[in-house]
Parts: sequence; C-alpha cells; structure tokens
Amino acid sequence: METLLPNSSREEKIHVYGQETLENIQIKSSVKLLGTTVEKLTEVDGNFYCENAKTGMLLIEGSATIISSTIGSRAAIQGSLSVHDSEFIENLEFTGKKLEISSSVLNSIFIFAPENFDKELILELSKNTLLKGSVIFQGARGKVLLKDKSQIRGQIVGGERIDLPSLDS
Repeated sequence: METLLPNSSREEKIHVYGQETLENIQIKSSVKLLGTTVEKLTEVDGNFYCENAKTGMLLIEGSATIISSTIGSRAAIQGSLSVHDSEFIENLEFTGKKLEISSSVLNSIFIFAPENFDKELILELSKNTLLKGSVIFQGARGKVLLKDKSQIRGQIVGGERIDLPSLDS
C-alpha cells in the first residue's frame, strides 16, 4: 500500500507493508513496516518506521523509529534514531547527533559524528535497556546517559558515562 503525504511543493510517497514476508526491500522513499518480516536486507533512503517487524540487515539514510522489532543482522543508520522495546542481534552503527533507546537489548554500538559536527554525541539508554557490548564514539566525544536501571556490560570508548536518577527514585 502507498500513502501520499504533502511535503512542501511535492508529495512524498510512503510505502506501507503489513503482515507479510519479503526477501528484500530496497527503496528511495519513506517506508513503514507493520508486522512485516524482511528476511535479508532492508535498505531505505528516506524516513523509516517499523513496529512488530523483523528484518535481517538494516541500512537507513533518514529518520528511523523502531518499536517492538528485531533486527537480526548488521544495522547502519544515518540520521536520527529512536528505539523502543526492540532487539538488535548484531552491532548497531549510527551516524548522527543523538540516539535514544528504551526497553531494548543490543550488542555494541558504534556512534559516528556527522560531518562538520563539533559538539558532544549523546546516547540515552532508559527503561532497563541492556547493552551487552561496548559503546564506541568516533569523530567527537560522547556522553552515555543511563537511567531507569539500564546497563552497559562493555566499555565506553571516546566518551563518558553519566548515571541519571530513575523515575521511580
């Protein structure tokens, strides 16, 4: 299914996939996965939203929101990213300024500064998020904000850890 949204002088097409299984998705447009399984590769040049989805390798250039989903292979996202109640089986590579993750399980996270970015990179982990591996900041210093009993089992390279009070404290 496709939806058209007004976007200044042109209309942006959004490709919406429901409860179906696909081998690959490679598209230069916005995509919504709603209960979808993509067995191998999801590659999107545009905004990306997935909920209750499963995908193999994930390559996104644009704004991404991942909710209640499983990413089964490498994930590389350039832009912005918000993750809730999801699992990344392999490493996450993120290029952007701020990454927010809640109620999720991940391995290592590599965070790269965007071009010409000279401020601190921010990784916010909340609501019992578990990072099994390390956080590696590259291209700029970073801060890992930990709250609501979130944990990092590995190291923080190129940045510092800041423990914030829990909401229930």
